[in-house]
Amino acid sequence: MRSRNDQGFSEWLLRVGDEIESVIENDMIKIPPDMSIPWEGEDPLNDLIDRVFPDLSQHMNDSSYMVERVILTLTNEEVDRLNDRIIAKYPREDHILYSFDSVDDDPRNLYQQEFLNSISPSGMPPHVLRLKKDVSIMLLRNIDRRAVMDHISDEVLAQIVSWWLGMFLEIQKICLNFAMHMFWNMKQISPKSYTYDSYAKRARLRALVYASDTTCFNQIRMYRHTFDRLCGMLDIIGGLRPTKNMLLDDQVAIFLHILAHHVKNRVVQFELQRSGETVSRHFNSVLNGMMLLVDELFKQPEPVPEDSTDERWKWFKGCLGAIDGTHIRMRVPAEEQGKYRNRKGEITTNVLGVCSRDGQFVYVLSGWEGSAADARVLKDAIERDDGLKVAHDQYYLVDAGFANSRGFLAPYRGQRYHLNTWRQGRHPTSPQECFNMRHSSARNVIERCFGMLKKRWAILRSPSFYPVPTQNRVIIACCLLHNLCLQDNALDTVENQQVFEDTPIEDADPITTIEPYDEWSAWRDTLAADMFDEFRAQRGPT
Repeated sequence: MRSRNDQGFSEWLLRVGDEIESVIENDMIKIPPDMSIPWEGEDPLNDLIDRVFPDLSQHMNDSSYMVERVILTLTNEEVDRLNDRIIAKYPREDHILYSFDSVDDDPRNLYQQEFLNSISPSGMPPHVLRLKKDVSIMLLRNIDRRAVMDHISDEVLAQIVSWWLGMFLEIQKICLNFAMHMFWNMKQISPKSYTYDSYAKRARLRALVYASDTTCFNQIRMYRHTFDRLCGMLDIIGGLRPTKNMLLDDQVAIFLHILAHHVKNRVVQFELQRSGETVSRHFNSVLNGMMLLVDELFKQPEPVPEDSTDERWKWFKGCLGAIDGTHIRMRVPAEEQGKYRNRKGEITTNVLGVCSRDGQFVYVLSGWEGSAADARVLKDAIERDDGLKVAHDQYYLVDAGFANSRGFLAPYRGQRYHLNTWRQGRHPTSPQECFNMRHSSARNVIERCFGMLKKRWAILRSPSFYPVPTQNRVIIACCLLHNLCLQDNALDTVENQQVFEDTPIEDADPITTIEPYDEWSAWRDTLAADMFDEFRAQRGPT
């Protein structure tokens, strides 16, 4: 090989293997000029032959000249094309030999002669073999040319070549018969066989996602165009890559199917004929990619404008959205269950959710134990460097579990609040009740947001068997996917369902870490009075 005799070539190969060779655009390695032949002229193939075999016409009978040169190609078709070009340069007459291909036990003539002639297995001669006198040939048996060729006549050599060609043809016939026999047996396999190949696995996933929008939504809780967009984002931003045995969309489909139906690993193994290690590895790969989409999918909140006409939000100028906490059941080690046990006795994590007015998540903090108060979780979110940011002239709506402080507008305690109260025909009788009614109507967006989230992703409705850090990242991934679905699906069936998840005021934990401001409370009182005056004016005298 060249690397044994060419020191410069071997050193270049080592630099490439060690990834220290300089690269050009798109991480491409430039081959040095002394190792390449430039593409010049209209027939580069002839240029290649002339460079490798210079002055061929003068060395046609020089065996040492021929054995010192070789052109390597990737396919047998290229070999045949090069051989034809080189043989054409010899002035002698062509001798063309044809193979006769047939299949034993084929009474119906299922395999046409043209098809058999087109097959060119590795190691077998082509259907058309062109020879010329003085043309070098390669035998599949090593012969001591110095000991034999000097004492052998052309007739004997021709007999040897004919014998070898006959043997090649017989071997080719045997190989073809074996291949056709295997092909025929494969066609006899029952369609109910449980043997899956890579095509069957791919077909199963295609049926899972690409059959129709209805099937796609039922299986992975999003439509096909949203799924395509997600795959593109995970490819470009998330760094997800296909593997030898699984394409990128296969990985994403398995991930979404697990989230949508909380399918266990062993069930996915059986349904999709994948190993448990493969399912687990690709699930975590997609989950890691989802964490890189936070900046892309979390909504940037917009305050309510001064000229808003939205009946729910027009009173809350400068409001960014709503904040609340929700408990999601988890499976944790026995020694840690005490701090994860909430006031209802369930093992949960307290997730802080912040959403915009259109029901998209702005910020999510997952990982706090179920025993932690909402106020404590909010304090942690505000103090983090990458946490929740609220400008001085803006605020969020919160429930009575939080203190009424700057940046967080809470309802009045001890007054009617929930929407169900006002749906029963009651009307507010004081500014505080009127404020609570308006506040509840607007803040209900976060309750509805949590309801849609849990309804779409079944993995959030029951404890999973993943490690605690993985479960926390799964929650954030579900929130990101929730935003993606709302952005793409105007007629999303989950979004259009009425879902409420109110939390009673009397059970809320009071906030102790964010001190209320007198000015903020006075502003709330003024706002409540204005609301009540407008409400009485609309109803007229009673």
